[in-house]
Amino acid sequence: MNKNTVAIIFDSATKAPAITLLAALVEHHTLPIYITDSGKWLFYDSLTDNMKDCSWEKFGTNAILSPDKTHGGILRLVGDRYKALSCDVVWLLTQSINVSALCEMAELACITEAPKRTKPAILRQIDAACGGSK
Repeated sequence: MNKNTVAIIFDSATKAPAITLLAALVEHHTLPIYITDSGKWLFYDSLTDNMKDCSWEKFGTNAILSPDKTHGGILRLVGDRYKALSCDVVWLLTQSINVSALCEMAELACITEAPKRTKPAILRQIDAACGGSK
């Protein structure tokens, strides 16, 4: 199985499955994007331990899922500019918004189902979404 870059988009209602998914993908490159209750999208690239009580929200940086396929997925605010963070698949754990249309426009693979219970099954879900190979 390939090590694909996975953007994981979640909110307060889906925080527990996101933490489980991030732990299962520790050997993969992940782009965790948290949608706050007020609708702000935050990228956070540190340990998942700080996600449990949301104290990490103050350290997250603004993020956008770009529908422009030339960006390759996520735009992260760095200083006063956005930096493109390419991803192979977007895993949507939130049902509060419809992001799948943005994924389709950006030509990104999108997983909308809940993660399976085991790491090998999760990796198969990612592999299937990415067409079996990178």
